[in-house]
Amino acid sequence: MTDDVTPLLDLRAAFEAGDRAAIARAAADEGCVLITALVDRERALAAGRRLARACDEHSLRAGPDTVALAWDDPRLVAVQAAVLPSAEVRALAADPRLAAALAMILGDGVSRRGGDVLRVVFPGAPPTPPHQDAHYLTAPPPVWIAWLPLVDCPLQGGPLAVIAGSHAAGLRNHDGPTLASRRARVDEGERWSASPLGAGDALLLSALTVHRALPNRSPAPRLSVDLRFGPA
Repeated sequence: MTDDVTPLLDLRAAFEAGDRAAIARAAADEGCVLITALVDRERALAAGRRLARACDEHSLRAGPDTVALAWDDPRLVAVQAAVLPSAEVRALAADPRLAAALAMILGDGVSRRGGDVLRVVFPGAPPTPPHQDAHYLTAPPPVWIAWLPLVDCPLQGGPLAVIAGSHAAGLRNHDGPTLASRRARVDEGERWSASPLGAGDALLLSALTVHRALPNRSPAPRLSVDLRFGPA
């Protein structure tokens, strides 16, 4: 699969202008909304430091046994349990600007949907294959995911890539021998989009939007969090 990607459209100016119609239109048409500098940068970095500290505490470090880190690895499970309920992640999820952006997409009255996940992707790890989160979720639709990098994430650091507009056709078939390896069907000619993201940026996407991770070819782990929301 090629890593050639087109840049995502940054809707920061529309958000800052309070252009609710522009944000809602992009959400409906593209199934994804990138807003740079949406959440407090220090708040995102603080959550990243908390996650990195927990990885050290649970001996989750780059090495031969963590290149292909399984989602149910006991060390990762322990890190999730320690950090997801932390004050740092709670503060990030409650960021008022994040709530305002989600209200432009979902309408006033946004609630958490559960299933939040911290991601630790070490250099050289196999990238997450194309999928739709809706394939795995039990929460009622619509569900939108806020993908927040907790460290600066250039393209070589492995940010998410999306197929804009792919949500419109609904849930696709996912094939694969294991839960973690299932892949959504991607048709020839569908174009991937991605952009370098920094701590504080937010990529908001529908649970039906097909997305994948780019390979982490940087020297450092990619740290991020998925927060899931829906209408109240």
